[in-house]
Amino acid sequence: MEAEDINYKEQDRNAILAYLAGGKCTQVGDIIKYSGANKLRVYTILFELEQEDKIVVMNTEKFGSPKAVKLL
Repeated sequence: MEAEDINYKEQDRNAILAYLAGGKCTQVGDIIKYSGANKLRVYTILFELEQEDKIVVMNTEKFGSPKAVKLL
């Protein structure tokens, strides 16, 4: 497998979904620290997952970024 064949975003998405698999409300800071996903992709992936109705945002920061999310 060559380097350009690796889909890092998909790997990070799977890491986030696996971390959320416990089913409880999870702080985004904990996802960034403990899921293993690249911290620069976390918010983008969370936005996509929310648009796909795979997660729900439970709490937001002052300017609307998610603070806590839950897997549906």
